[in-house]
Amino acid sequence: MLEHVPRILLRDFIEFSFNYGVSFGLFGGSPVFSMILALVSCIFLFCLMTFGKLDKISRVGLAIMLGGALSNLLERIFLGYVIDWIPFPFGLMNLNFNIADIEISLGGLIAFLGFF
Repeated sequence: MLEHVPRILLRDFIEFSFNYGVSFGLFGGSPVFSMILALVSCIFLFCLMTFGKLDKISRVGLAIMLGGALSNLLERIFLGYVIDWIPFPFGLMNLNFNIADIEISLGGLIAFLGFF
């Protein structure tokens, strides 16, 4: 839900892209497959976080990842796509992402560090 506030406030200044696929638009022709993959990812993260023998740092990282994955899943369920609106820095690629993607990446980094 946090994602919607900046999108509303900045809608006249930013460009939205609509991602019907998964990461980098892969499998864009199959929104149902994207939804199923997102649901399976959420279930996997929840089970790993709940039943895995992990330290607190790893659990926090997985919880952050789960929050981002659930946010993207809900957009896919209610809109049929994910709205990406933050441009990739450095102009290396013409990619956009959203806050949920940041959560998934940051949570993955925290969980990875917690594993070691």
